[in-house]
Amino acid sequence: MPEPDTRFRTYLKAFSADLLTGMSGPLSVPFAALALWVSSASQRVLWGCLALLCAVFSSYRVWRNERARANVELGAVRSKKDEEIGSLRSTKNQEIESLKAERDALKHRPYDDDHRRLAEQKVSKLSEVSKDLVHFLLHHGRTEAEDLRKHCWQDPEFNDAVQRAREAGLVVSSQVGNPARPSVLYFWEVNPEFKAVLQDLLGSREAIFFQ
Repeated sequence: MPEPDTRFRTYLKAFSADLLTGMSGPLSVPFAALALWVSSASQRVLWGCLALLCAVFSSYRVWRNERARANVELGAVRSKKDEEIGSLRSTKNQEIESLKAERDALKHRPYDDDHRRLAEQKVSKLSEVSKDLVHFLLHHGRTEAEDLRKHCWQDPEFNDAVQRAREAGLVVSSQVGNPARPSVLYFWEVNPEFKAVLQDLLGSREAIFFQ
């Protein structure tokens, strides 16, 4: 916070900022002088009262103007703070609503606890390469076998990874005729019965062996 300007010169400038202040402030000086120079006691009292009145009035005007300016500045600060608080409250409310939506989504999963436990048991028996295989199929869908092999960085372990996932019932194969030759093409994909729960168990996994 900057230091307030409390210099005497600044105080004097405040007298010239307002017409009535500028008039009554200097006017108190000749009234005070007349109160000292006149010989009549009643005139001294009169001029002294007028000098005091002008001095008080000019000081009041300075105080009034400064107070009004401070109130305006304070109102601007409060308005800005209210806007910031409103913005923060809106952001927090959006975050809360988002978290509630995520919570509700977790409560209404398309599988029950028994199905999740079964899937967890099956996943726990897989090798790391086999888990990465399931992760890849979750994100890429049905993939031709040879193309799937090309994405495996541990080719000697490819067949074992596929068989482990197949024996656990987590992936299934299908085949179609190859129009280019008298043979069939084999495809692998995640078992639809476990796809939703596997997405929660392995969907965010950092895969290493399949890219």
